[in-house]
Amino acid sequence: MNAIDLIRHIDGGRIAEDLHRKLSELQMAVCETNLKGSVTLKITVEPGNLEQSATRCHFHADVKGSIPMPPRGGIDLYIYEGEASLRHPKQPQRQTVPDNADELA
Repeated sequence: MNAIDLIRHIDGGRIAEDLHRKLSELQMAVCETNLKGSVTLKITVEPGNLEQSATRCHFHADVKGSIPMPPRGGIDLYIYEGEASLRHPKQPQRQTVPDNADELA
């Protein structure tokens, strides 16, 4: 059996479907992020029992992907007395107007 037929038969064809999905996901992610990625198909062959003078082997496959992700943004915070804040510790606090200021007037 050639490699393509083997992939089509392992796990009732689910490995071929998983490989197709991962590859499609990778292609879209590479185009969106302009970063490289990879898809790996690993086929493991284990020895089986002898049956009527023919050696039997068990084939198992797994598909994994390293899909690039867009860089995430961060935030710079001020640390004062062990607490993180958006406001600089020396910046004076503004008075805020309550949401119901019209009702109070």
